[in-house]
Amino acid sequence: MGSRDFNMISYEDKMKEKELSLHSFIIAIACLVVQLLSVGSMLSVSVFYIEFMDYFRDSASSTAWINSVCIGTTFLTGPIASTLVNRFGVRSVVIVGALFITTGFILSIFAKTLTMLYFSYGLLTGIGNGFSFGPSIIYVGLSFKK
Repeated sequence: MGSRDFNMISYEDKMKEKELSLHSFIIAIACLVVQLLSVGSMLSVSVFYIEFMDYFRDSASSTAWINSVCIGTTFLTGPIASTLVNRFGVRSVVIVGALFITTGFILSIFAKTLTMLYFSYGLLTGIGNGFSFGPSIIYVGLSFKK
């Protein structure tokens, strides 16, 4: 009875392991969706590049700054996002990032000048992408044991 009971794993322990692994895979899928949306939003803006040049009647270099500001802001906010993750947790930082992205997209709809688009899409969406991009990578690593 002694050594046999010691090596047996209870049904509850097996269920906890299954729940943890299922939970880990759900987190991985959710983080994949976050990655697709944040990186996809940055890379898909180039589709509107010529339309932006026609609408704002500005040069190619001025129009290209819209996405450059967004990408630059995304990666410059990485250290800030990791500091906030240590203080508030991954979920909170990603939710705040989603709010920044949503605000940036909504304000971009009403942009009448390139300067407004630099602010709304470039800065706000860039900050939101930075707050969601890095922490979602961190969260996948934390959710798996190996």
